[in-house]
Amino acid sequence: MRNIGLLLFICSFSTLALSQTELTWKVMSKMEFEEEYNEEYGFDVPYPLFNDQVKALDGKRVTVTGYIIPLEVGDDHELLVLSKYPESTCFFCGMAGPETVLDVLPNRKIKNRELNIQGKMTFTGVLKLNRDNLDHMNYMLMDAEIVK
Repeated sequence: MRNIGLLLFICSFSTLALSQTELTWKVMSKMEFEEEYNEEYGFDVPYPLFNDQVKALDGKRVTVTGYIIPLEVGDDHELLVLSKYPESTCFFCGMAGPETVLDVLPNRKIKNRELNIQGKMTFTGVLKLNRDNLDHMNYMLMDAEIVK
């Protein structure tokens, strides 16, 4: 009986591990934009048009790898940006587009010692496509956890 319980535990754990989908920058880069007037800002804003492949992942648990760009000063990060490129060539420095970054909203505060600012990191979380909230990136990783 104990072996059956162990077998069920292993099967359920492996199903959980396999249920995560890798989200690649190639898939995210197929985003297009349409200009629409924004009342709050008083000018045209480029709103994303997500491709069908990424729409199918909206609300699903995904894994994505990239370079960390911390936005907050201090040791408790509640919001990070993950970039396809290192900070020197990222979206904020004018060398790439908004399809090359995503917000990481972790399920807990992340300490500086957990971040690899020099190299790539992998996160898993629930993908949220953001079309309308201009305070966040177009891609958001909710309830995120560090994988490596």
